[in-house]
Amino acid sequence: MASIAIPEEIIRKATEAPNVFTFAELHDLDSIKALPSNSELINLLNLFCYGVYGDHKGAPIPPLSDLQIRKLRLLTILTVCEYRHSISYDDLLKSLELTSLRELEDLIIELIYANALIGKLNQQKRLLLIESAIGRDFRREDLPKVKYDLNSWCNRVNKSLKDLADNLNAASALKAEYLASKPAESGNTNNNACQVVEKMEVDNGVGEESCSISEPSSSFSDKSRKGPLRVLQKGRKGPR
Repeated sequence: MASIAIPEEIIRKATEAPNVFTFAELHDLDSIKALPSNSELINLLNLFCYGVYGDHKGAPIPPLSDLQIRKLRLLTILTVCEYRHSISYDDLLKSLELTSLRELEDLIIELIYANALIGKLNQQKRLLLIESAIGRDFRREDLPKVKYDLNSWCNRVNKSLKDLADNLNAASALKAEYLASKPAESGNTNNNACQVVEKMEVDNGVGEESCSISEPSSSFSDKSRKGPLRVLQKGRKGPR
């Protein structure tokens, strides 16, 4: 019994510990390796490694503590959030076999505070919006699927990088085209300005003379008296 008590304690503490969500490494411990593959403790460890809440019913495992049941529900949330951007409260409640929204939100908040889940609660629409969630343990037979998922992710990233590079190249080409045309446009503007000035000189400069308006009569006050006012006559020659 002593040899069984040690792995039992290890598994219990690990599966009840807060902020612990992966357990497969326990399989590498000598005390765990010594257990029969179909023992209740191995079944319990496998449940927390790969299972979800509904799997514990009728399974050949030791009775679960309240902490273990809570942990199993937390693990189930991580599983159902995998590869999803959102999930309804109703689906979560069904997966966890809960009826209380408060209890569901408490579980989600616990995962968020543990940095196991990044997301937001939309209470109005009764949705959990998911940005990312940590991965759980996977079996060796799941490796092909994991490889496929990683390759798909790499392909999406490479496509995004290519699209970004294409956009940068297009922006650089537009910038070069703009800079190349800017001096010519500046020269044309200067030429146009010179032509306008020359035309003004032709229109105004030749026929411009000034005439004098005599001082107002003495009936005006001294303050209102001024020297002769010079008025520019446009396009008209005065008497010689």
